[in-house]
Amino acid sequence: MMADRTPKKISDIQVGDYIASCDDSCTVIIDIFKGYDKKILTIITEKGRMLQVSMGTSFDNYDHTIMLKKLKAGQQLTTIDGKDTIIQCKIEDYNDDVYCFATSNDKHVITNDFVIK
Repeated sequence: MMADRTPKKISDIQVGDYIASCDDSCTVIIDIFKGYDKKILTIITEKGRMLQVSMGTSFDNYDHTIMLKKLKAGQQLTTIDGKDTIIQCKIEDYNDDVYCFATSNDKHVITNDFVIK
């Protein structure tokens, strides 16, 4: 989510863009790392949210860090409106680009309504 709270495709984000932090401030994209992955982890929650992430990603959920490939149904993730419970985690064929951003500070940011780091 961009600093003005509008969505933007990850592939359209550029160095210098401002993205939303969960404390109503923002952070600047200072570098973008682009890779390629054959598999992707798709997370679906009770509230109908979906997040797709590369297998090596870690998820900082305020009180602990979770390797996303270890997530399972029943666990809760922090979202912009509190918490949401995972109902499904599945590894899927992907064969496409993946992105990782370096930001100007160490704040939690908002991605598809999830609060991540």
